This record gives sequence, structure tokens and C-alpha cells, in this order.
Amino acid sequence: MNKTSQSTKDLYKNLIFLVASGIVLIAATVAWFAQNSSTNVDAIGAEVKAYDPVQINYFRCNDSYETLASRDGIPGSVSLYDRINANWTASDSSIDISSMYPGQFFSYKMVVSNTANNLSLKFKSVTCTATTPPSASASATDTDELLSAVKVDAMATVKPSGGSETERVSLVSTNMYALYSNPTLLTIAGSVSSTDTITFYFDIYLPGGDSSIDYEAFRESGAVISIAEVAAET
Repeated sequence: MNKTSQSTKDLYKNLIFLVASGIVLIAATVAWFAQNSSTNVDAIGAEVKAYDPVQINYFRCNDSYETLASRDGIPGSVSLYDRINANWTASDSSIDISSMYPGQFFSYKMVVSNTANNLSLKFKSVTCTATTPPSASASATDTDELLSAVKVDAMATVKPSGGSETERVSLVSTNMYALYSNPTLLTIAGSVSSTDTITFYFDIYLPGGDSSIDYEAFRESGAVISIAEVAAET
């Protein structure tokens, strides 16, 4: 379905995806520089599936990068201690970014319970579109460039019933363009008990200081990065 946003408020409304606990797959759309009131957005739908009794709860971090990274007393990197002790707020969706600028950092977690299977965290069908070419010589490479610029870090932990949350998969780093080719961020290795709780932490950020990318051109083009499904699946 195609919709044309007439204001920023309309765009924000179109990008909200409400998801109940127990839903494994969720659609998400990330609009870059969405304050552009003339932006046209193609809403990308996705099938949403619930697998009972699997439960997933979503959280977003309220800390700035500096605050998050300093919770363990060691600034400059985000450790598991930083993440466990961060200021988290329950969310209705796995991603709720409506706009992004160079230097911004967003951190999320998905808490999965009641599953006895190994799980992979996947960002499926990642695409980037623009309503008008971002440059005079626009081609697929232009949007690929923006996908490559958006970084994604992820890690996974397992917490046995009555036990402590321990790292199962150490931090992995990738970008949206790599996820366009291969949606899997990471996979839990080894058996997982049905009483264990799996937590996927992931960060989405756009580093500042990259003068090789014309972000203003992308802003004016109404560039939108879409993720059809964020999935925790076997």
C-alpha cells in the first residue's frame, strides 16, 4: 500500500507498529531525516506471526551513549554490565526510530522466554528508498552507501531460571547493507532450556564525521530505510 505523508505527524503515525507480548516477528520502518514535510513514504507491510507459548518483550534504552557506556566506570565502549544496568523502558515494538542524524545512537533489547530452541536474531528484507534521487547521478549505489553507513551492533545472553544473565554471544558489528545481503545478526550457540531467558541486545547508530556521504541530499530525497521483519527464530 502506498501512502503520501502530508506532515511529519502523519509520517510518525504511519511508522508506529503496535505489537503484543508473544509476537516473534515485527515490522519496522526507519525514516531518516523525517522532519522533511514533503517526504513520501512507501509503507512496507510484513506478516506478523505469534508462536505460543514463546514470549518476547521489547525494551528501548533511555540512556545517551555516553551514559550507557559509563555505567561500568569504563567509558568508550558498551559492556554487558552497562547494558544490564541501563535505564530501560518497555516498548510496543522492537525498533521505534522515526528519524536519525549523524552521531545518534539507539539501543534496544528483546527478551525471549518459553523457548527450548536455539535462536537467531535477524533483520529481514532491509531496503533503502528515496522519493527523489539523492544526487544527479543517482543509482542503486547511492542508497547502498547510506545502508553501509548505518551501523548495527548486537550481542546475546542466556539467563537460567534462578541464575544470572551471562554472555552467550559476544558483541558482533555489522551494517544495514550487510543485513540487506544476509539478514542474520547472530545465532545462539548450544542448547537452550525452556526455562532459560534469552536476551538480544542491539544498537543502531549513524556515526558522525563521515564527510564522504552527502546526508543533506538524502534528507532532501526523503530517504527511508525499511526492515520488513525483526525476527527471533530457529
